[in-house]
Amino acid sequence: MAKISSEEDVNRISKLRQEVSDIITSYYDTDFNLLRWIKGLNYNIDEAKVKLRNHLEFRRSQWQLDTIANGGQDHPINKHWQTIITGSSGKIPNTIVTIEQTGVTDFWRILHTYPINEILKARLYYLELMLRRVMEQETKTAEHYVELVHSFVVVNAPIFISIMWKIFSPILPTQTRNKVKILGSDWREEILELANPDVLPSHWNLSEKDPAENEVDIHPLTLEIFEAHGKTFSLYLGTRPVIISTDIEFIQEIAIKQFSNFSSRIEYSFQNVFPMNESLLHVGKHGPRGYGWKEIRLIASQFFTSVKMHQIFPIVYERIQTLANVIEMSLGEGHVLDIYKYIYLECLRLRPPSIFFMSRQCVNETVVQGYRIPAGVMIIIPAIGVNWSPDYWLDPVKFEPERLGYKEDS
Repeated sequence: MAKISSEEDVNRISKLRQEVSDIITSYYDTDFNLLRWIKGLNYNIDEAKVKLRNHLEFRRSQWQLDTIANGGQDHPINKHWQTIITGSSGKIPNTIVTIEQTGVTDFWRILHTYPINEILKARLYYLELMLRRVMEQETKTAEHYVELVHSFVVVNAPIFISIMWKIFSPILPTQTRNKVKILGSDWREEILELANPDVLPSHWNLSEKDPAENEVDIHPLTLEIFEAHGKTFSLYLGTRPVIISTDIEFIQEIAIKQFSNFSSRIEYSFQNVFPMNESLLHVGKHGPRGYGWKEIRLIASQFFTSVKMHQIFPIVYERIQTLANVIEMSLGEGHVLDIYKYIYLECLRLRPPSIFFMSRQCVNETVVQGYRIPAGVMIIIPAIGVNWSPDYWLDPVKFEPERLGYKEDS
């Protein structure tokens, strides 16, 4: 076993070991493990004793942490929540690289498929495996890991992750904040400053399959929600009450009949940050006299009256004629170009541009289809929930363009 050079640390370790001698196992009883607790709690032996005893009690409970990492990665959760320890960094001394692929992990489905104790067991396996690798490294190099995590590196993340980090990082302790590194657009080069290529995934996908095969299709997931809870139900997004509906009559009343009661949209904090604050997709009303999406629509709609459309018709016709001439020149004689609008409409039905939903916010308390909706409640209307519903379409997931033009049941 590696030795501790400081006489003071040796004495502290000896004292802490004596305090927990009745409960600590031979596996966990290493000088470095005990010193980790001592340094982590600023050399307060009394506090370290209490917290370490609690941890040791947990280790020898039903989880059996000393031996949980002995077996292989045989839990089915590991296929969907992939983590791998690849080896030593090579760039940062005495550092082990662990990679977790969270971008394509379907956490919602995992939580609704496996019991929470099974999820914890699967994750504890990896945490204990990390600790075991650290202990092996400490024995091999005789160097001490004060903390198990040297750096938490995020790569290839959406821009909103960086925005959220800028918002919340100031409230975190400096030591924790300094550990997090969110790499920018050049992350493929920046990551090489932290680890050698041989311990990094070649395609940044932990599966040997094509990365596209690991992507989760959110549409079946959305349909499962409505199969379980019905056409209209409520839930909480954090502390915000939300009503979700695919009921056509409910939607018509929200969007048309009672439009005045649902003329607002939820405004999120990230919409105040460039470029979202300049996007017409997220127009919020700032203040009682500010302009929101409703006011902008009233202004913009003046340019699309029948008179204005009649005035612009010659220009549109000219452009259409130009397109027709170009197509004719490209195809030549004897070629036919058939364009069926129903094909495009069917594609939009199966894969609508609005992937998740459109939303409205109730501004005045009202009753819709027997549901009392207080002011401030968010209404979510998922396009895919309507477009793929067997209540409205025969064989809804089948690509059948003619249903939109010829079938009566459409």
